[in-house]
Amino acid sequence: MSVKDSRDLMISEVLERLDGDMGFFLELATEFLAGFETSWRQLKDAVEGGDHETVHFEAHSLKSALANLGAVSAAEICGELEKLGRFRGDLGGGGRLISGLWEAVGRFQGLVAAEEKKSVV
Repeated sequence: MSVKDSRDLMISEVLERLDGDMGFFLELATEFLAGFETSWRQLKDAVEGGDHETVHFEAHSLKSALANLGAVSAAEICGELEKLGRFRGDLGGGGRLISGLWEAVGRFQGLVAAEEKKSVV
């Protein structure tokens, strides 16, 4: 395995669930990343608009997908956003979380791209 576990990608746990199938992981990760920006923008708009219900729903959906892909840091940020939405917390600090989510998924994407490049060689 060429990627080491980190909070940005817990690759060993994911591959264990996928019976070591890196190709399938890359397929799942690529599919997720293709739609991430749309989901992120919906979440961002909901935070900025004070829409607690949409924040809760979008954050929960992203949290689940990211956790399943081993992107622990990004999933944890979504968990914080989910709580703000569910408990109708102050969304004023949500912008910081939204920015952090974008950065965490960017790191995840970089790790996926590096692994994909190694798999092609």
